[in-house]
This record gives sequence, structure tokens and C-alpha cells, in this order.
Amino acid sequence: MRVTFFIFLLLILFLPSFAQDFNHYQPLANSGDIPIEYISEAALIGYDDLTPATNSDTYAEQKSKLDFIRFSDFYIRYLLRSGDLMFGDPLTAYVNRVADILLKDFPELREKFRFYVARYPEVNAACLPNGIVIVNIGLIAQLENEAQLGFALAHEIVHYVRKHGVDAFIEANRIKRNSSDLRSYSKDERIFAMLQYQKDQEFEADELGFLDYYLNSGYKLSEAESMSDVLLYSDFPIDEVRFANENIEDEWFVLPQKYWKDTVDVITAIEDFDDSKMTHPNIKKRRENIQGLLKSYPNKGAEFIQPKEDFVNLRDIARFELCNLLLVQQQYVDVIYLVNVLEQKYPGSEYLQKSKAKAWYGLAKLVHEKQTRKAIRSANKLKGESQRLFFMMKSLSNNELTIVACRELWKVHQSLPTDTIVFEMTEQAFSFLLSNAKYRNTYFTFVIPESDTTVEKIPIDSAVELSKYDKIKQTQNKVENIELFQMAFLQFAQQDDFLKFFTRVRSEATSPVSGDTKYTSSRMRKHEIFKDPDFTSPERILVLDPLYFRVSSSRKAGDRFLSTLKYEQLFIEAVDKQANTNGIKCTVLDAGCFNEADADKYND
Repeated sequence: MRVTFFIFLLLILFLPSFAQDFNHYQPLANSGDIPIEYISEAALIGYDDLTPATNSDTYAEQKSKLDFIRFSDFYIRYLLRSGDLMFGDPLTAYVNRVADILLKDFPELREKFRFYVARYPEVNAACLPNGIVIVNIGLIAQLENEAQLGFALAHEIVHYVRKHGVDAFIEANRIKRNSSDLRSYSKDERIFAMLQYQKDQEFEADELGFLDYYLNSGYKLSEAESMSDVLLYSDFPIDEVRFANENIEDEWFVLPQKYWKDTVDVITAIEDFDDSKMTHPNIKKRRENIQGLLKSYPNKGAEFIQPKEDFVNLRDIARFELCNLLLVQQQYVDVIYLVNVLEQKYPGSEYLQKSKAKAWYGLAKLVHEKQTRKAIRSANKLKGESQRLFFMMKSLSNNELTIVACRELWKVHQSLPTDTIVFEMTEQAFSFLLSNAKYRNTYFTFVIPESDTTVEKIPIDSAVELSKYDKIKQTQNKVENIELFQMAFLQFAQQDDFLKFFTRVRSEATSPVSGDTKYTSSRMRKHEIFKDPDFTSPERILVLDPLYFRVSSSRKAGDRFLSTLKYEQLFIEAVDKQANTNGIKCTVLDAGCFNEADADKYND
């Protein structure tokens, strides 16, 4: 035992450092050899992963197991080749070290597991029926300590050990078949019976995960119960930080006060919600179940077994990665709030500045395509400080939102003047704005308005710093009857580069050629692409991640998945053959065609 502990201690002491320079953050990439299961054509799940067959198995149960293998193999293969699971990255390495701690007394069992971090923003983890455990980036971003991650993994380990996946599948099929013991049940009663079976599995995963793997791991026992809070508040942002007016406003540009909520709704969450139509028990039941286990043991253990700094650093990495995941899902307002939170700790981060620029550009683009509902949820359904930001966004008209987006993009461009992507986004957003006839000519003012001598002014004492409210009143006295949004760019009026930029983009936006086609929507632009003579005879083509899916009403559902894999390969071969016939070089970028050394291609 001493030798084992000494080796383990050395492992911890000599772990590589994964510290990031968050001011110049580089997104995570896969490294090293591609895991063989990502590219293997062999079956990814077999009978060894299922509950052992017995003489008492009925024909229907045997068929269910065979169908389960076919279903699972297809979906696991699809997931592994999706690019969503990472390998050779610091987050996955950290999760595996926590798994090593939990399974240090079960070396043979440890060999059956593979742990990966997934590029998903949801607060969740899952165990696949072949021993692959997936931990979402969204979960790591919300955790408070290493021990909580330990309990989440212990829970998933039990799902594999107890074969919960296949058992639930067989039970669901039994209920659907209306077995003899269920014939008196109504349809709703059969559904509830199936859901209750899955809830019982969740209770078992909590209990056995705690007793078999977490209890003697060295982690603080009470953190198993605190995971309930992580799940309870998982729909809320990573922290509560007020989004200040000054993030948007300046001395000259002030939004109407009605656009800002003075107070936000206090965050509350219901633990004892109705779970009758859910696969998981509600948080209150799970919390009480774990509290019952904790009563039998002293609250021993530590929140961190590995260095706390490693956890904090890796959690920050997960939070930075979350920015990009939310951008992909077009949750642009969520990104702006997340950046606001992260900038409290990393105010000079170029990555956060770029993420913010992409979010504002995304909003301007959605306005241009009349699809802002995708990104701006109703503030009435939100609580906490993020509600204030969503309320303000919802209060803005489409034109006003575009104006604010242009302001924010120019500010990021000022911070990162050599970044060409930021500049191009800024240029396009201004083109969206200035293509509107209302804003083309003299709408915006670039001259500081003269004060109205009939209005009482606030005395300015250079030795006394004005409050925010004094500045607002002083600005309101100066602007007289000028619309607030007319002065949106007055802050930049003394910048020659801005005035030249604004004049040029306005001129291009009003041009019959540039204004109508340069920044047209993708819906319109797609018809123009195929008229371009450059596309009539390409020398090479790229086939990206082809997917063939067979849809059939046949009862032999499992056979459908086997056919899908077969015909996908035939499809790839047919495309390649036709390309060669036409003298076109064809490159197929498909994970199934890679070998272990192709990590760079996989990243692409």
C-alpha cells in the first residue's frame, strides 16, 4: 500500500503543467495519436459489455440485446467521429487522473473505461454502454472543486458496471410489447413504469457510486451532496456579475433608462419538481438519498487531491472554451454576459475581446437576416444578473441593436487594430447599418452639440469627479432634442481613422453594386455562387464528413444501421470514382479514413 501511494504521489508531483496565458488564449486542440476506437472498423460494443446471457433469457430479450448492440455501435461510432470528443488535451487528462483516483483499488475495472471531455455546453456527463464516459465542458465550467467531479464520475462508473443502458433498453421493449404482467396497464401507466425503472437506476448509480468508489477515494464526502446544487443551478451562468450600463454607454451615448432593469429577479430553483414524466428523479429526492448515506460516515476527505491551482486553471480553460461553444449555438447574448464575467478576472484577454466581437457581429447578422429571436430570449423567463442584459437587448429595436453592435465592434477594433477578422466583422456590421436609407446621410452627428442656454446646467468643478447621474443629466442638457442614437458615434468623432472608415463604408453601402451584393444574406447569395464561372470546372473537390442514413419502416431496425454503414462506404467510393472519371481530384475528409497519426486532420 505504501508503494502504491508513493507511486501515485510521484505521478501527481511530476504532472505536466497546463497553465494557459489567458490574455492570449489558444483554443484546445487534440494532440497525440488518435485513439484506435475513433477510427476502427471493428465493432465498438459486444456481448461482453452487456449483462451475461442466461438460460432464462427469452427470445425477445435476446433480440433486444442484439438490437441494442447494433443501435449502440452505430451511435457510438457516429459520436466518436463527430469531432465533439477530445483527446490528448489537458481537460481529458485531468478527468482521467480523477478516474485513476476513484478506481485505484480496481485496476482491472479501470482498464475497461475510457474517459473523454466533450465540446458540449450542457452541464452533464454520460456513460456509453461500452465503457466510454463523456464529461461535457459545460459541467467542468460549473464545478466548484475536484471532489464534485469525482462523484459525477463515480455515478457514471456504476451505469457501466451495472449495465444500466442495456437493462433499460430491454425493459423499455418489454413494456412496449405489453408483456403479460402489464396487460392491465394503460398506455400512460406503461410509460410511467418505464420512466420509474430509469429513475431507480439513477438512485442506484448515486448509492453505489458513493459506497463503492467515492467513499474510500479520499475526496470530501459532503461534496457528493453539494453536486446537487451544481445540477440544481445548472441553467444559470457560471457566476453572478452585474452587467453595468457603462459597458455600453459613454458620456454622449446613453440608452433610455427604461431599457435597463433597476432590480433583477432573485435566483431561485425548485428542487421538488414533478419528475413523473422524466428519466431522472428530481434534485430533492437525490439530495435526500445522498444525505441518508452521509449520516453513516464522518465527513472526511478533501475537496482537492490534486493541486487546487490545477483545477482552477482547467476550469477557467473550460469557461473560455464555453465562449466558443455558445457562439456556435448562436447564443450571442449569453456569450456577452459570459465575457463580462470572465473579464473580471482577465480584463486584458484578447480572446475574450474577440469572442465579444463575434457575439456582437452575430447579433448584427441576425438582425440583417431578421432572425434575432434565435439569440435573444425573453427576460421574463430569466433570473439573476443575466436577466438585466437580456432585458436591455430585448428593449432595443432591430435598428438600435445594430447601432449598439457597431459601437461595440469598433471599440474592439480599437483594442485589436491589427486583427483582420475583427476589422472585417466591424466593416460588415457597419455596412448592414448604413445600407438602411435612414442612416445613410445626415442621421448621425459627429459635432458636439452646443448647450441650450435656456436650460439650467450642472456646475462642473474640475476638482470633483462627477457621478454617473450627473454625467447623464449634463449630457441630456447638451443634446436638447437630438435623438439619443444620433450620437452613437460621437465618442469617436475626433478619430480620423473612424471618420474615414465611416465615410468609406457609407459610400460603399449606398453603391448599387457594393451595397446590394457585397454583404447580402446567405439566402440570396447562394443563388449567385453557382453562376460564377470559376465554379464550372473545378480541379479538386473536398467531401467533408459524408453521412448516409437509411430510413426504413422495417421492423428489423438493427439491420437498418448495418445497411447505413455499408451504403455510406459505397457512397464515398461512388463519389471518388465519379470525380476521377471527370478528372477531378477528390479529397474525402472523414474520420473513418484517418489513421492514428492524423490528429491534425482530425482537428481540421
